[in-house]
Amino acid sequence: MKKKSIITLISLTLICMSFNLTLAQAISSDSLRINREGDISILIKTKSKSNLVFNRTIKWINSTYQNPEKVIVGQLQNESISVSGYKQDVFKNYGMPYHIHFTFKDSLVNYRFIVDEFKYESPSASPSANVPCSFFYKKDGSIKPTAISTLQKIEQEINLLYFSYIEQLNNNVLSSDEALAELKKAKDKLDLGIITQEEYDKLKVELMPFIK
Repeated sequence: MKKKSIITLISLTLICMSFNLTLAQAISSDSLRINREGDISILIKTKSKSNLVFNRTIKWINSTYQNPEKVIVGQLQNESISVSGYKQDVFKNYGMPYHIHFTFKDSLVNYRFIVDEFKYESPSASPSANVPCSFFYKKDGSIKPTAISTLQKIEQEINLLYFSYIEQLNNNVLSSDEALAELKKAKDKLDLGIITQEEYDKLKVELMPFIK
């Protein structure tokens, strides 16, 4: 048992290295916490393969953003998606420009949320009125007492996005399009001799109730 645990820990560590994450970030399942760099990464383990997770991420983007085709700034099929968004009036007339980078590997998703700075929402405001995340921290890295409630508001907005995405990933019910895509992929594997006719027929029986 101890040997198996060590092997699992080593495997997880190697995965974290490939995603440039710390082990603590990978294991954590808590709410996301903003830091002075404004760069948050967490490793999400799903029960689905990367192609299905990729499609569900696209579905989440389409349902979350009014103009999804404008917020997607980078995309590599079944491997990665980059989104640029903006949340108005996060605190005291400041808006939050942000980026979310999704990287997919097997059943894992590296979810990376980046805030460059907070933008002062005034037509006459100069760029110098904008503030970085480090503005809320002391030199020793601790949070300024006067900034605690502001950071809580910021984290609330960040986690509204994060947990809505998690909910989308955890949806165990396949959509018609998802089931059809899985069936087509299985047919391609059958034609290539990767799976047997029996395996394909079994999967088809499982997927057909979802296809409309």
